[in-house]
Amino acid sequence: MTPEERPGTWREMLHESPYAFPAPVQKAVGIAAFAGAILFVVFFDYHDTFTKVWLGLAFGLFFGAFGSVAWSLIRYSRPPAPWSRLRLPLIGAALFGAFAIWGLTRATGEMKRISDLRSLDAAAIGEIRISTEMGDRLLETIDDPEAIDRFVRACREVEGYTPNHPHYTDTWLVQVIGPTPVELHCNFERRHPDAVVVSFVTVRGNTVWYHGDAISRDLRPWFEEYVVQSEAEGGV
Repeated sequence: MTPEERPGTWREMLHESPYAFPAPVQKAVGIAAFAGAILFVVFFDYHDTFTKVWLGLAFGLFFGAFGSVAWSLIRYSRPPAPWSRLRLPLIGAALFGAFAIWGLTRATGEMKRISDLRSLDAAAIGEIRISTEMGDRLLETIDDPEAIDRFVRACREVEGYTPNHPHYTDTWLVQVIGPTPVELHCNFERRHPDAVVVSFVTVRGNTVWYHGDAISRDLRPWFEEYVVQSEAEGGV
């Protein structure tokens, strides 16, 4: 095999690949991605570190790629490489940016729902409806002020949570009827026998849209008393 036929190192192949950024842009992307990951981990108040890291990496890749190209156009009136060499990598960076925007929107929406759940006002709640998972059968209607107040106080302790291949043994649809209706899937999970995993959902017919998750240990005793015990006594 001649030197010309011998495969190059991974660095050489990366620099020559039409699917990778040219060397000057690679440096900018690497620095921006690292900085983005650090900034998201330190300043983004979200419960899942993995999500914060990949959001930071994706935003850093996007801004590093397009920022370095824009800088070269402004500073030198030309791109850092021929446009034919930049086209595919920039498309990839744009896709990463779009995915990062989607992920950030979902994460902030989940944080808003957790905040709203913690801020429920017992006096403004008319009743709490407990149904089967898809809402096709009503199991309980709870309108006792004391029970509603206990539910609200338990919800103040919910924390952000990211399930990892959960195994739910029981799932109920919980609808909090008030000025701003709240719809939840409340789940018993094998790995958390002392807690309730809460999923923010929208149920319409046979379709469920998921908007994030949380977990609460204070909700478990409430469910044991008002739902599980009621079912055992034949109240449904």
